[in-house]
Amino acid sequence: MLYQNGTVIAYSSGAGQIFKVVSNLGPGDYQFRATAVRTDKRTTQSTPVRTIHVVAPGNLRPTVQLRSPTGAPFIGPATVTLTADASDSDGSIARVEYFANGTSVGASASAPYTVNWGNVGPGSYTVTAVATDNNGNTGNSPAVAVSIAQSVIHGIVDGVAKTGDGSYTIGGWACSSGWAPSIGVHLYAGGEWQTGTLVATATANLASEPAVASACQTTGGAYRFSIPLSDATRTSYPDQAIFVYGLSPVGGSNDLLANSGKFVIPRMPPPLSEARRYVYDAQQRLCKTIEPETGATVLGYDNVGNLSWSAAGLNLPDTSACDRDAAYASGRRVDRSYDAQGRLTTLRFPDRNGDQDVQYAADGVPVQVTTSNAGGTVSVINRYAYNKRRLLTGESVEQPDTAWSVGYGYDANGQLASQSYPTGLGVIYTPNALGQPTSVRDTAGTLYASGLQYAPNGALRQFAYGNGVAHSLELNARQMPLRVRDANVSAYAYRYDEVGNVTAIVDQQQGDGYSRSMSYDGLDRLTSATSAAFGGSQTYRYTYDALDNMTSAKLAGVRQHNYWYDANQRLTNVVDDAGATIVGLSYDAQGNLRQKNAQAYTFDYGNRLREVQGKETYRYDAQGLRTNALDAAGSRLKAFYSTSGQLLYEERRGQGTIEYVYLAGSLLATRTNGTVTYQHTDALGSPVATTNAAGQVVERTQYAPYG
Repeated sequence: MLYQNGTVIAYSSGAGQIFKVVSNLGPGDYQFRATAVRTDKRTTQSTPVRTIHVVAPGNLRPTVQLRSPTGAPFIGPATVTLTADASDSDGSIARVEYFANGTSVGASASAPYTVNWGNVGPGSYTVTAVATDNNGNTGNSPAVAVSIAQSVIHGIVDGVAKTGDGSYTIGGWACSSGWAPSIGVHLYAGGEWQTGTLVATATANLASEPAVASACQTTGGAYRFSIPLSDATRTSYPDQAIFVYGLSPVGGSNDLLANSGKFVIPRMPPPLSEARRYVYDAQQRLCKTIEPETGATVLGYDNVGNLSWSAAGLNLPDTSACDRDAAYASGRRVDRSYDAQGRLTTLRFPDRNGDQDVQYAADGVPVQVTTSNAGGTVSVINRYAYNKRRLLTGESVEQPDTAWSVGYGYDANGQLASQSYPTGLGVIYTPNALGQPTSVRDTAGTLYASGLQYAPNGALRQFAYGNGVAHSLELNARQMPLRVRDANVSAYAYRYDEVGNVTAIVDQQQGDGYSRSMSYDGLDRLTSATSAAFGGSQTYRYTYDALDNMTSAKLAGVRQHNYWYDANQRLTNVVDDAGATIVGLSYDAQGNLRQKNAQAYTFDYGNRLREVQGKETYRYDAQGLRTNALDAAGSRLKAFYSTSGQLLYEERRGQGTIEYVYLAGSLLATRTNGTVTYQHTDALGSPVATTNAAGQVVERTQYAPYG
């Protein structure tokens, strides 16, 4: 049963809902409840009792008070939050609507009647709230004035800064007040936008500090800019004033940043260039070369066009004159003479060091060259012997207390088949039809290499060392080394870029700790090399100037080298990052090293090192190769080089004799007092390991970049 103020107004005799429409209720309070009677006569009351308040119809207007808008200060386009307090004494509030300058901007039906008035443009607004009650009566609030300011550009040009790589940037910050996103900036050179030239555009979107956000009247954190000043800009607008504009994102004015006009674009330094110049005489013969590192070299000729004399290391910069008279009398002249067949017979230097007398066989091959050393007091004599096919069969070198010779044997095809050493040792190569060695052994019974096989391009593909170590070379499609392996000794894999620069050397024997990776600039100059084996930061970094001079080589934590050059492009100082000199260098007139720190050096007029002062002196043979190093106790080292430039034999004080055995142009093994040590090389032919007769590694060599 359903009760109204205690009186039954509806009932039902079965389970289900009771439905009753009550109408024509007068003003007052009405209580409604329900009871249910069970078959056992027990009664259950509904809870809670429902009370309905009916009001009498009235015509009183609701009241409404507009609160102060929140979010100030307002910068257009702004969002203004509107709220109001509204009540109705004879009814209820149905909604509150807001008007700005008479135009509705939003409405709300529940307290506190919040409306977010968005995208409000700059200007002055009169805002009112209108409350409507349940009877349709309305009430207006007092008006509130709201001002929306224009978003304006703020910012400062901090200045021009030089970066670590020598380039320049212009930095600062810029924003539009009340605008959280980053804005654009324009850089003008030589004047404001009406008279200057737009040279760069950027976005002020780099991280900024809280003080900048405060100045921008926002909470963002990315309002800084850094505009690179390219070499082209510096060349086109040197020393011109810098003006930076912030671009309004809301259609306002694009305004200059503070400090505009205070800074200038740094001019480029004078072009870094050097010239090597060549001067010709009336007969169009080269008579003078002028090079920055070595000065001028003047050339003179005899009547048949043979070079009869030359003088180097001269200060004769005139590019239109040969200056032969001045050069001839300079005291730096090197004279030459020839026989009737035009063959060089004598060579004379001012200090007698390097003077040569050459003798020839009837068919023109040289048979003897006598070379002066020690100011003309000591001679080194090279003699040469030939077979009927004019193949070199023997050569010897004689100097005080020493007379050594080597011999060469050939097969029927004229290919080198054997070679003998000053000790009498003979090495047999057993060439194939192409002249390629198929094995290397000596007359004492020692095997150096066997099982030699070659790639189609002639590269040595594989062989076994005399101690059993197997060597193999694999080439890529471009015929460059892909893998070089000496079993259980060394193994390298090579990677290249598109132009053939080595980008990685993977050490497959010792592991990744010894692998190296390299990078290059657009001129194929090495800019970095990385390996854990280097220590420190593990990465060497290199920089260069426009003339390809290396300007720095650095391995953080290990080496910080900066290189300084003189006006002649000669390295004069190696300094650390603090500016302290590590190495100081000076040079003679011909560009040869004269001093390194406290150590002095002497070179002759033929550019051969003659003395490390206070330590040792040197002698040279017909090819200009060192035959002797002498200290205060006499000969420290004697050496024999072949005419091809290979070091074949040495005698070292305290170490005895060393013979050098070659294969395919690379060092294969050494014999020190009869003990053989095998040499293992990388793809460049650089020694990386040595093994003994049992195949055991006895020495390893690791290289930094540039050796």
